Amino acid sequence: MRAGWCLVVWMAALQCAAAERLRLIDDFETIEWPRVDAGEFWGLGEENQPLTGSANLSLVPRNSSLGGSWALRVDYEVAWRHWWGVIGVTASASAVPFLGSYLPCANASHLSIKYRVAVPQNDQGLAVWGIDLWDVSNVDSPLDMPSNLTDDRMELFMQNFPSWELYGARDSHVLDDTTGAWKEVRFPLCHGALAFNMIGAARGNGVLDRDKLTGYNFAFTADPDRVEEVARGAIEFDDLACVEPDEWVDPCAAPDVFESESVPGVRYATASAFASHTLK
Repeated sequence: MRAGWCLVVWMAALQCAAAERLRLIDDFETIEWPRVDAGEFWGLGEENQPLTGSANLSLVPRNSSLGGSWALRVDYEVAWRHWWGVIGVTASASAVPFLGSYLPCANASHLSIKYRVAVPQNDQGLAVWGIDLWDVSNVDSPLDMPSNLTDDRMELFMQNFPSWELYGARDSHVLDDTTGAWKEVRFPLCHGALAFNMIGAARGNGVLDRDKLTGYNFAFTADPDRVEEVARGAIEFDDLACVEPDEWVDPCAAPDVFESESVPGVRYATASAFASHTLK
């Protein structure tokens, strides 16, 4: 009887495991390709736009269920100064050797990331964290992100930059977490108020194209209403991945499905998760 019961449990576990597939974007086994952007990319000069903060990247041990042994730790400081208040940790698909030109999200419903807040931010709610995605569906050919551009390609990059679409999702809960535990959050891979909003002026086709995502950016955004106030803390990341469900449900059309049938231990970041913060 016990053997039969165990078989039933084992088969049920297999079915649950087969309900989705995680396609790794970055397992953070190395820190060769992420770069930190504290406002330098805009090229305005510090006299016009002071740097918005800093971030130190390091690797910390972690045995991932997906097979990795390390996680990325980000010790950050960020403040809103003049027109900008974001620091980012950025990487492109072409910089990660096993990915090719695009992130493996063409058939994905969600973007998943595991995280642990090692040091909660010093002032609750002062900064929020989220993920930006670069969509190059209206660019003739995929180009490297600034993290690994050579000088001879910078002109080509800048010529195509106006056609790039940048989408961002924020989660106001993350940086204030005090549990010290590893957690997972998932963002629906769709555009609009539900999750990924277009940042900056409208460009391209105005649609988040899952099959033409070429890079990601972990964004730490300070409160624009609290100029020069510095948020500090430390957070660890692992297993950034696209989630492919076996049975497709459009996350843009049916967000409540993911709230009511969530995977144990996973929080789905829909509009309610970041309603307290508006992208500016």
